[in-house]
Amino acid sequence: MKSCTQRIAKLWRRLASISLLTTSFVASAQVWVPVTGVDAPGYGGIIRGMTTSNDGKIWAAIDGGGLYVSSDAGASYTSRNVGIKELRVFGALIDSTGYSTTTAGSTYKVYVSSFGGGVYVSTDSGATFTPKNNGLTCTYVRNTRLVGTRLIAATDCDDKSGVYYSDDGATTWKASTGIPADSKVSSTTSVTSVTPNFLLANTETGIYKSTDNGVT
Repeated sequence: MKSCTQRIAKLWRRLASISLLTTSFVASAQVWVPVTGVDAPGYGGIIRGMTTSNDGKIWAAIDGGGLYVSSDAGASYTSRNVGIKELRVFGALIDSTGYSTTTAGSTYKVYVSSFGGGVYVSTDSGATFTPKNNGLTCTYVRNTRLVGTRLIAATDCDDKSGVYYSDDGATTWKASTGIPADSKVSSTTSVTSVTPNFLLANTETGIYKSTDNGVT
């Protein structure tokens, strides 16, 4: 009887030790903290995309809330929507060409993909934006990306959908050819791990490949 009691007591001590260790781990472990949610703008804080810029900022595209930026490693966010009229933002693209962290006054471009407002462009590091949709006959833009100096836009409309490209920083757009008319494009993917490089368009009718940076 004594031996059984001792074994039970020993088991309880082990359980207490495990409980103490678990409590200590939970108390010391870092946890996720919401930076958007019930108080966030838009549809409760639906984040469609995030990216970073060379100055250490984090950019968040919020469906219904527009563009938000954090300068403190994600601890807090502020809106950057001056000039953005359509706040269903699906993505932000940073073009840091010519930007220098050591040159005072150096700026970079920010391209915003909006669902209904087309593409917005900032030439002052996201302080202000201007719509750039000349030739972009579908303004429901899911995704933009740079392929070299060419800007590629994936669009999703009931009419005039497809891939568009611009060689002048979104000042003018042209429609790619070869994708069936009005195919909704959810995104594009640039494949650079092989030679020659190529571009993929992900559409509702399948995947299409371009070997001329999105022209065809």
